[in-house]
Amino acid sequence: MTKNILICMLLACASPAQSEEITTLDKVVDVSLYRPAGFLGTVLGAGAFVVLSPMAVLAGLFPPHDSILELADDLVLTPAEFTFKRPIGAPSAR
Repeated sequence: MTKNILICMLLACASPAQSEEITTLDKVVDVSLYRPAGFLGTVLGAGAFVVLSPMAVLAGLFPPHDSILELADDLVLTPAEFTFKRPIGAPSAR
């Protein structure tokens, strides 16, 4: 029984890699919808970071001491990377 489950799991993971071509529609949707939404997320995240950073500093007094870095990464850096580092039409930055 476990052998059959293992074989099914391996076959499910072993699908051939498909080359994703970026179409013109992908680029148009990215530039007109996703980039502005990412920019808005970056701006709102920066505002939330300014408001929440004093609490993150207080939380960083106790181990682990990386709460301010995690807050900056989640609220500012991730949306900024999505908006500015991604090639146009690409599905994700990472």
